[in-house]
Amino acid sequence: MKLTREGLKEKEAWRAKGYRIPEYDLEKVVKETKENPCWLHFGAGNIFKAFQANVVQNLLNEGVLDRGIIAVGNAESIEKVNRPHDELNILMTLKADGTMEKTVVGSVVESCILDAENVPEYDRLKEIFTKDSLQMISFTVTEKAYSLVDAAGEFLPAIAEDFEKGPEKPKSYMGKVAALLYHRYKNGEKPLAVVSMDNCSHNSDILHNTINTFAVKWAEKGFTGKVAVAVYVEPIQARTLEVPEENISLINSPVGFVVSLPEDVESYELEISGLAEHVDAAFAKQAFDAVGHGEYDIDPHHVENEGEGNIDSCKLGT
Repeated sequence: MKLTREGLKEKEAWRAKGYRIPEYDLEKVVKETKENPCWLHFGAGNIFKAFQANVVQNLLNEGVLDRGIIAVGNAESIEKVNRPHDELNILMTLKADGTMEKTVVGSVVESCILDAENVPEYDRLKEIFTKDSLQMISFTVTEKAYSLVDAAGEFLPAIAEDFEKGPEKPKSYMGKVAALLYHRYKNGEKPLAVVSMDNCSHNSDILHNTINTFAVKWAEKGFTGKVAVAVYVEPIQARTLEVPEENISLINSPVGFVVSLPEDVESYELEISGLAEHVDAAFAKQAFDAVGHGEYDIDPHHVENEGEGNIDSCKLGT
């Protein structure tokens, strides 16, 4: 079996190995999503693969949605993991009774590299940001990605450079996000939900402050207009200027925690060994993603806890 769209056509072989496979027309979903993207997610790691992507997979199976997700990540993970496998992922869920549920997740239909210097990749992102169909962008990029300053309170070098040079070719992560939002503003002031799903309190408030800082700095430098700041990234101020305030919605979301891995992790490795030649081992072992309660020591391999204390279920995105 090969973890590709072509390989997935051998449906009975996958089912015989105990894998759940997409129940929808994958090629149709891919085509519709690329032409009319609805949801773009920044941070194409295992938390995203185990949770957001799986939620969309279930909704596609139920016929609630007709489009999947486009993921944004770094060049290494996208070129080594996502694209060689046609964006397919394997999700494993360990149940309380010791059984394992194995799912091939096909809801991620395209991946983009966030690099303003990579013209084809960045142009594709700008194209997506101009689409009327785009409804939401979301983030699992870790709390550090939102930081603008160092321990001394000084702007980080890449951030300071982006402030000075404007939104044309930003270097910082959030500078690129801010520039893409401004590109959407310039192409119709289209509405969008902007949602942080990272593990930090008031996550989207933090995201808002970061994006708003870029907008204000660029307006001060003359790269953007002040009305653009008011209309698109500062809806509270927009009220005082009597301009629409519904363009951008920043929504706080629940957060998750991490718990240590059960000692019988070897069972996972045995399960995936049949696909070892198709799954990069370094990535297959990287992160078990989970939702828990409380604070825990973090093991290099960690699992999702769906219960209030005991491990009821754990999930691995590979």
